[in-house]
Amino acid sequence: MTTDRSAAIKAWVKEALNAGNPAGWFETLYANAEQNPERVPWARLQVNSHLQQWLAAQATCQNQSVLVIGCGLGDDAEAWLSGAIG
Repeated sequence: MTTDRSAAIKAWVKEALNAGNPAGWFETLYANAEQNPERVPWARLQVNSHLQQWLAAQATCQNQSVLVIGCGLGDDAEAWLSGAIG
């Protein structure tokens, strides 16, 4: 991530905090990414390896829940859905 991008994100965070909306900067970040995953710092574009291992060990994911913190752009959610219906 470039220094300019880091500075922009810090400014969005500060603005959101000052507005009393601590999570408000996420929407700004995603909108400014313009569907380019390289502009989202936590986008790995692959399934979390720990979740992938856990899913492989399950007979089914139906009627189960999972929470993945910082799940990027949905790669983990797609893997979970595949396991839940597969």
